[in-house]
Amino acid sequence: MKKNTFHKKIKGFTLIEVMVSIAVFAIIMTVGVGALVTITHKYNVSKDQKLVADNLSFMLESITREIRLGTRYYSGSGSNAVFFEANPRDGKSGSVGFEMANPSDIRGRYMSYSLEGNVLRRYRYDMDGDPISVDELNDPSSVVIEELDFTVVGADESGTNDGRQPLVWVRMKARPVSADLPISLQTLVSQRALDF
Repeated sequence: MKKNTFHKKIKGFTLIEVMVSIAVFAIIMTVGVGALVTITHKYNVSKDQKLVADNLSFMLESITREIRLGTRYYSGSGSNAVFFEANPRDGKSGSVGFEMANPSDIRGRYMSYSLEGNVLRRYRYDMDGDPISVDELNDPSSVVIEELDFTVVGADESGTNDGRQPLVWVRMKARPVSADLPISLQTLVSQRALDF
């Protein structure tokens, strides 16, 4: 008599099928992780550039607002109030000073902006030329200001009210601390009060 042996076929994956699956999965994961790292890096660079652009916009807005309300512009080379005693002067330098059109105890009579290291500083002086306050307009731990130029044109150097409208051209170049991706902004500011 013949025995009826019943062999069940065992279902599953062979070793080769498992190895091929793991290899395909590893390739897909490598490409996916590489893309994720690239996207994260691009996001961080974009975030840093936005931070710099926002800081530059804030600084230019602050400078523009104050300069527009000023008179007797002086292109100087420092933050000392002594230059306010001199006549207005055209020129290009790393600092600008001016007299406020409507001085007050809070805002002061004189104001100047200058770049010292990587920090943009605003100096306010009282009616006697003594310092009231020094404000830092940027955070040097996140934004590096590489260049700052003030070009004064049309300052009434002779004191004869020449009728030329004074202009201050402000040019700034900055970059994030974490990357060498500079951003440049510039603006031209005219005195609000007519010079005549």
